[in-house]
Amino acid sequence: EYQIDSTAGTWNACTPNDGTFDGATEAFTCTVSAALSNGSHTMYVRATDSNSKTTPPGGASSDTFSIDTTAPSLSVTAPTTGSTVNGSQVVTFTNSEPTAPQCSVNNTDWVSCTSGSTTLSQLTSWSALPEGFAFTLYLRDTDTAGNIGTAQVANLTKAVTDTTPPVRSNPAPSGSLTAGTT
Repeated sequence: EYQIDSTAGTWNACTPNDGTFDGATEAFTCTVSAALSNGSHTMYVRATDSNSKTTPPGGASSDTFSIDTTAPSLSVTAPTTGSTVNGSQVVTFTNSEPTAPQCSVNNTDWVSCTSGSTTLSQLTSWSALPEGFAFTLYLRDTDTAGNIGTAQVANLTKAVTDTTPPVRSNPAPSGSLTAGTT
């Protein structure tokens, strides 16, 4: 039999894995029917033998476990929505449960990222993104319980890099110029 978080009150039945409690040791399953809240819980287990003797009060075995159904809370702080960015832009974010955060351009090719040190050029899809192209930066993290938190920054634009030297479009003036005259 088992109870959750207390040994007072009614005990709930467990089920032997082989169908019958008939040995000195038995593998068994205790199915909790009520939803448990997030946080720490303790399960207490006691046994009754073939002579109807039950584990005495205070003698129940126990194990503590945690319920976590809350996804990490993520927020990208840089770059900001609507920004024009280049590859040296550092990604910064807050994360309520940092475990293994990942970043992505347009929700493809996820890579590990660290707030304050990962740059956009380190993201796999960055180099294939055309200059002047609008994109969305995605962030996700999965906590130890498997809950996935996400965040995104939309309407970012990859900066256009101008590597062409300027070309003079009008010819040099004709005639002669003399200093101090118009």
